[in-house]
Amino acid sequence: DDTLIIFASDHGEEFKEHGRWRHGANLHAETLNFPLIVKFPDQKTGARVEEAVQHIDLLPTILESAGLSVPNALEGRSLAAVGRADSPTAELKSSGIYSHLRLGRGPLYESVVSDQWKLIRRQREDGWEVSLFDWREDPAETRNLAADRPVLAAVLSALIDAKVASFEATENAEEITLT
Repeated sequence: DDTLIIFASDHGEEFKEHGRWRHGANLHAETLNFPLIVKFPDQKTGARVEEAVQHIDLLPTILESAGLSVPNALEGRSLAAVGRADSPTAELKSSGIYSHLRLGRGPLYESVVSDQWKLIRRQREDGWEVSLFDWREDPAETRNLAADRPVLAAVLSALIDAKVASFEATENAEEITLT
């Protein structure tokens, strides 16, 4: 009863859903939606949470569950509220879940999930190729809505740009030596 148990996968598998038979080679649902099962200490009942979470949420979850403080600078959010709340998704809202992928010298792919929307963009020589999906209505991501919702696609693309800018700011941070 006092143990935190986490079962997770690193990514899903594509079985020709989007034209390929590959291992971790795209940013569609079949690759990014991975199983995550968490049993919190003293948790007596289970709950299925529909809100998307990320691997980076696991460290804050482990720290909080162990009674340790979660550093403010740590990216990710603790999922421990799920184990103790009547409404587990109330505290899990996210401003966007970012993913990226580049295989070898291939193109850069980036995606963001915000609420029910998912934008995937592929870098091309002449700009970005953009796909927009309503992942609650179209969980298999078969209907690209980017042409129908250009403003929404632009807003989600701006979320990706902001995330990339935060990475660049981190890369330029002061270097320290650990002793």
